[in-house]
Amino acid sequence: TRGLINLIEGNWAKSRRQLLHGARHSESPLINYLMAARASYQLHEIDKMREYLGAAEEAESEAGIAVELTQAEMKLNSGQYEQALATLVRARRNASKHPYVLDLLRQAYVELKDWDALEALLPELKRHKVVDSAQLQSLSRTVHIKLLNQSVVGDEKGGVDILRKRWQKMPTDMKRDPETLHNYVGLLNRHQAYDVSQKTILTALKKEWDPELVKLYGYVEAQNSALQLSNAESWLSQHATDPQLFLCLGRLSARESL
Repeated sequence: TRGLINLIEGNWAKSRRQLLHGARHSESPLINYLMAARASYQLHEIDKMREYLGAAEEAESEAGIAVELTQAEMKLNSGQYEQALATLVRARRNASKHPYVLDLLRQAYVELKDWDALEALLPELKRHKVVDSAQLQSLSRTVHIKLLNQSVVGDEKGGVDILRKRWQKMPTDMKRDPETLHNYVGLLNRHQAYDVSQKTILTALKKEWDPELVKLYGYVEAQNSALQLSNAESWLSQHATDPQLFLCLGRLSARESL
């Protein structure tokens, strides 16, 4: 108990000494060795850390997952993301019994910017309720926005095709997410896929008014620019006080030299 108190208070060397002393007189020294390993990590004595993790595993045959998770946590904290990931992949044998491994995997993938792996992990995070619904929604948004941006890196024409395919594969709730939709339309405009951008904007605005999409509509260079302007003017009857609509109309009118 004194060893744990000193560990929490940050007295690493004293804590380790007490924990190891207690382990010699305990019938269940697993916790002592795990905490001694954490103290050694804080003291930057990696060999000692490994030694006590090994002792923990020897002390309790079923402690393999606990040892691996402890090791992965410490590697994550020290920025050794690749090594942490290797440990977590081994520990992921039974996620239903050890959902915490999924949370550590989430942290490792975020730090490594492995968005494809995170996308594959999302259903398990949801199934095992590893994070709450708001956190899951935020993570899902980040992942899919990163994947959309990643899809247009390189060849622009091929990139747009990959971008559209990526969008089609996305979950329905993400296609309806305003921030994700804005990002998609912005990418279409940036890569001059104006026909797709215009259709996407008009379809979305029929369902719900979105000033940010109206703003982006002003950057669409449609083949039929007169019709584009007419579409935007038709929105004035219901949205006569929206500044983004006036900004959009100003851009389209300037393009028509009006």
